[in-house]
Amino acid sequence: MNGLVTPLGRPKVMKKDKPSSPKKTKPLTRLEELEKENLYLRAENELLKKLEALAQSRKMPQKKKH
Repeated sequence: MNGLVTPLGRPKVMKKDKPSSPKKTKPLTRLEELEKENLYLRAENELLKKLEALAQSRKMPQKKKH
């Protein structure tokens, strides 16, 4: 019957013994670096397009609903 009883209150927080160190990864190849940069630039381009579209939509006079 103990398995069906859930404890009340906030769950206990687990404390870390030591801070986690950054995981070491192998250096990227030139192709991987270029692919990563390309992905970043595509995302930046999309963001700028959306920002420009938002600015344009705010400049246009709003049609009034009757």
